[in-house]
Amino acid sequence: MSKVKVFVTMRILIIVAVCVGLLIFVTRGQYKGVLVPAFDTNTLKWGYADTTGKVVIPLKYEWVEHFSEDLAGVKSDGKFGFVNRKGKVVIPLKYESIERFSEGLAMVKSDGKYGFVDKDGNEVIPLKYTSATLFVEGL
Repeated sequence: MSKVKVFVTMRILIIVAVCVGLLIFVTRGQYKGVLVPAFDTNTLKWGYADTTGKVVIPLKYEWVEHFSEDLAGVKSDGKFGFVNRKGKVVIPLKYESIERFSEGLAMVKSDGKYGFVDKDGNEVIPLKYTSATLFVEGL
């Protein structure tokens, strides 16, 4: 990376690696060693980089989210699932939509129905509900 530009908005620090067209999104207050979403403006694919700009998880996804409880949601071929910090898919990319992990569970949607999976991908609350919200403080 020969040139890096840093832009600070109210909530996000954006590092732009000009030579490779890589955008790295770092939420303020995150610490060194954290993996953050990175976007390649040439391929239009997402992955993860550390805060120095080194790509750690390949830029191959249509969409990614920040890590929550050591897993992050990703999208490929129109389906969502979760990866760990090493980039391994730990919950298959088979869902219509997902939400971040909260209290050990993530809300997922398939065939228009909602349910919840644990960090091992087990559907612990069946996908049979027409609506759902995240678990917060045990509820």
